[in-house]
Order: sequence, then structure tokens, then C-alpha cells
Amino acid sequence: MQTPQPLNLTEALKLYDVLAIHLPEDIDAGADTLAFIGKVVDNIIKSGKPRDFITAIEIMYKISVNDILKLSKDEAIIAFAQGLIENKILDLHDFCKRLNYHARTRS
Repeated sequence: MQTPQPLNLTEALKLYDVLAIHLPEDIDAGADTLAFIGKVVDNIIKSGKPRDFITAIEIMYKISVNDILKLSKDEAIIAFAQGLIENKILDLHDFCKRLNYHARTRS
């Protein structure tokens, strides 16, 4: 699988729109990124919205759902984590909170 590239602001906000409901609110200063990502994955599983996981990978890697479905479970989780690390999910979350940006609701 290719390496994720940093998203521009428009794409980053699309990613935030998808993941906002899954992002933990209680973040310690200097929070561990991998622990945070683990909580995001847990929240997606608990929410019953696995499509958000796939959509996030689509946005970060610019690949199709069919390509994502060809990945093993481990490959998909690694891709998700690498994409969030590359796109500095903690900084994106903080940025959106500071701007009082509210994720767009999706149906």
C-alpha cells in the first residue's frame, strides 16, 4: 500500500467530518497519538459505523472501496493509523476545536 500524503485543508476537514463523532473529547496535553487512534478505532466499532473507517481510508489514500476491501484486517488498521499519524489527527482535532468548527452532519 502506498504511503499516505498530507491532506490539504479541504480534504482534512472532510476527514474530520467523518471522524468527529468518534474522536475522544478528553485529550491530555501531550497525548500519545497511537493511544488516541486506538480509542478512535474502538469508538468506531462501538458506534456500529464501520463505513466511517473505510471512508477515512478512502479520503487519506485516495483509493476506492474495492481496493480497501482487498486489504487484510491488519493492513486496513495499519493504513488507518498511518493515515491519521501522517495527517496529525491530534492537531487537526485541536485546530477544529479552537476554530469552533462543527463537523457537518451526514446521513
